[in-house]
Amino acid sequence: MRVLIETGRGQLSALRSQLETIFRVVHPVKANFEAFGHDIRNLLILAATEVEAHWKGVLTANGARARDTHDYVKLAEAMRLGDYEVRLPFYPWLDPIRPFAGWQPSKAPTKDLPWYDAYNGVKHDRETQFARATLLHAIEAVCGCAVMTFAQYGTYGFHYREEINSFFELADAPAWH
Repeated sequence: MRVLIETGRGQLSALRSQLETIFRVVHPVKANFEAFGHDIRNLLILAATEVEAHWKGVLTANGARARDTHDYVKLAEAMRLGDYEVRLPFYPWLDPIRPFAGWQPSKAPTKDLPWYDAYNGVKHDRETQFARATLLHAIEAVCGCAVMTFAQYGTYGFHYREEINSFFELADAPAWH
């Protein structure tokens, strides 16, 4: 378990670093949320792939099938993913991010998660879908990874890594009884 936690934290730390590098070039304000480019696309792909790894890990650990978003979306309710809200304290002008807001089982669970749908589009068809790899989608995907880290490992997923717990702040999380 410790190896899984440290690997996940290491990946989240690397994603945070890449996001900050992009923020030095494209200032993270709403007016720039539709900006796109190769580094933003690459970050979106890496972050969404890491979120997928978390989804697969949780499902597999619980003996469930883990093939696609029709399987992954089952975690939304069980883990109350839509209840998590992430704030980026170094960027206080940004509204908190709810990367899984409104995601629930449907006929099109990939499309119901806009940043994940954008990742899927640019992954399979960069030539026509490139503009979907926006700054906002990359921020949401990285925050999605932070949510999955916390949802799986609780505060242990954040603590002891200053570069993580100073950059991501849980503004809201489910209360478990």
